[in-house]
Amino acid sequence: AFGAGADLSAACTYRIASPQARFRFPGFRFGVALGTRRLANLVGTDAARSVLLENRTVTAEEALRLGLVTHLVEPSEFEATAAALLEAHRGLSAESTGRILTFTTADTRDADMADLVRSLAPPGLHERIARYRAGHR
Repeated sequence: AFGAGADLSAACTYRIASPQARFRFPGFRFGVALGTRRLANLVGTDAARSVLLENRTVTAEEALRLGLVTHLVEPSEFEATAAALLEAHRGLSAESTGRILTFTTADTRDADMADLVRSLAPPGLHERIARYRAGHR
């Protein structure tokens, strides 16, 4: 999962990945700020800075160690793992589950959205993305 896909994964409560999974957050290479605070909240400031500044591809094992992934299982185990996680919630109402998630998650949406909009405002986004892609094939 690269870019927005990696950020979408980071937004999930449970992040189940296979041992072959890889993650990268290259947005800053072409001027787009996306999900930086969320990444730092998950993996810590130093690890987030390392991943972002070095544009590193994070392996599944490192992602698990950092907290970017919560469960590392073979693809054949995805459904059973998800089912077990849902079963663990039995007895909680949807409202209680929502409150737990809200109370235990830093709400960075407004700041993240403002940063994203500011990063998209300068002209030339298509050209920046094209230059990035040309250098990373």
